[in-house]
Amino acid sequence: MAKKRKYKPLTRKAKFRLALVIAAGLLILALLVAALVFAVKGVVALTGKIRGGDGGDTLPTVSQQVDMDPLATVILDPGHGGSDGGAVAEFEGVEVIEKDIDAAVTEMVKVLLERDNIEVILTRDEDVDMDLKERTKFANAAGADLFVSLHCNTSEDASASGLECYYEKQGDKGKELAANIMEAASDTGKIETRELRTEMMYVVRFTDMPAALVEMGFMTNDEELEKLCRASYQQILAEAIADGILKTLGISEA
Repeated sequence: MAKKRKYKPLTRKAKFRLALVIAAGLLILALLVAALVFAVKGVVALTGKIRGGDGGDTLPTVSQQVDMDPLATVILDPGHGGSDGGAVAEFEGVEVIEKDIDAAVTEMVKVLLERDNIEVILTRDEDVDMDLKERTKFANAAGADLFVSLHCNTSEDASASGLECYYEKQGDKGKELAANIMEAASDTGKIETRELRTEMMYVVRFTDMPAALVEMGFMTNDEELEKLCRASYQQILAEAIADGILKTLGISEA
């Protein structure tokens, strides 16, 4: 027959220790439950933001995600406009007008710069007449850090080709801007480049900030005209121009 074990009653000290252990366990359990509830609420809130709060599937834009002051302000000037179409050529039976190429590449550069938190102001965002004096007056009033004007070139020599950049010969920063754009274009391995030039260009001469004028290619050269008409090549041009601008601003290396 087994002997019955005798249990000693807990001392007051032992009861106190046991109570502490139980209380600690309950506190840890409560903290775990609270953390779980907080995490679930966070996931629900985040899901609601991603879906736009109304059941849609649209991701938040950059401006919705981050509200920061721009790192710099750049004026982009798409050449010509309105009744002044600039150079005109024909490609595959279709009339090609310079102002359309200028505007298309300018918009691409704008998108790229804005991704790097650069404020971009266009001298014109519609197909309207705007003379050179108006462009420089507008740019100077905006007080931007840099000014870049985009154009296409022409020549009596149908074999002439390549991208050129103009700058004001008295402005070292303008020269740096033009050189950086030329270097970025050359580094693509897909854009033929020519040289930096300091011939008199009104918008480069009379803007208060460092400025460059980019002649993106020759519309009088059949091979280059074909490239200038392609959206894929326009994007390559835009990326090179944006890289040159960013490098000049000291924001990234081209």
